[in-house]
Amino acid sequence: MKFRKPWYLLIVISIIMTACGSGEEQKVVKEKYVKTYQVSSATSDSENTYNGSIKEKSLTAISFRVAGPVLELEVVSGDFVKKGDVIAKIDPRDYQLQLQSAEAQYKQAKSEYERYKVLADRKTIPQNTFERVESGYLLAKTAYENAVNQLEDTELIAPFDGYVFEKFAEQFQTVNIGEPIMSLVDLSHAEVVISISESQLKKFKQNPKSYVSINDIGLDRKEIKLLSIAEKAAQDGTYEIKYVLNDPSKYGVLPGMTAELSIEENNNTLSVLSIPISALFTEKNANYVWVYNKANKKINKRKIEVAEILEDGKINVVSGLKPQEIIISAGVFTLSEGQSVKPLKAVSKSNIGGLL
Repeated sequence: MKFRKPWYLLIVISIIMTACGSGEEQKVVKEKYVKTYQVSSATSDSENTYNGSIKEKSLTAISFRVAGPVLELEVVSGDFVKKGDVIAKIDPRDYQLQLQSAEAQYKQAKSEYERYKVLADRKTIPQNTFERVESGYLLAKTAYENAVNQLEDTELIAPFDGYVFEKFAEQFQTVNIGEPIMSLVDLSHAEVVISISESQLKKFKQNPKSYVSINDIGLDRKEIKLLSIAEKAAQDGTYEIKYVLNDPSKYGVLPGMTAELSIEENNNTLSVLSIPISALFTEKNANYVWVYNKANKKINKRKIEVAEILEDGKINVVSGLKPQEIIISAGVFTLSEGQSVKPLKAVSKSNIGGLL
């Protein structure tokens, strides 16, 4: 007895076999549409500003080289003094008497020395007698010169131009040798100090032209020179940059003032590129972008180093990219390494009604 297979069963079997036979040939990888951006250079001759402060070159404690009661001390904190100014005096009376006594002894010893020298030259006295007189003369001379110096030291002279920062003594107070009576801020030059992130170090190491402005005193764009760049980061991860401002007293610059530092950035000194912030993503505290390869239409992850965020929604890139490279500018968190993508066509600026 013969059985006939139902026709519909043959059709089902045929479909199954066809599907199994095709295998991976039926698998189609679709390219994902992405928005792209061509890397461009930042605006030429742009300028960035940083907030900073004015610091003194040094703070020096000033003291007398002699002891005694302070006769004059009329300066107060904040007073400006010039190099060579008398800023304090010790009562000189004891030192004047000391000088008079030393001078009298010196004159007597000198006269005796000159008389004995004539005799020694004639060889009418023993040599050791002359040497004893000569030794006494030299001691008297040293004592006299020391007395002169001590009297002069009753006047405290400003060693440099600066401001009185703090007073430690008052008029009529007795002070000892070397006891600080005030501190002076050295203003032969001041320092403009700012703090920057690690990503900005490269820019400053190329030493671009820099200017300082201080609104409080009307100082506008005074050119200053780079003094130092900290080799180690502070506890907050920033690096201290110092600039030197010469002759600050000429402009009325004081320590503690708020300053604004401007640095010029141009194509000759810095090769800074800008990209949309939306193209950036972070992994393990590092910044990355997706770079599009026109040849194979795939994307690859690349680490970059960024700097300032610009007002137009872009960010400056210090390293990791080259001009004219194409990166993905949107949807970066949905992509993967080596993925095939298809750039969206740019919309025409005159696209009325979305037809172009």
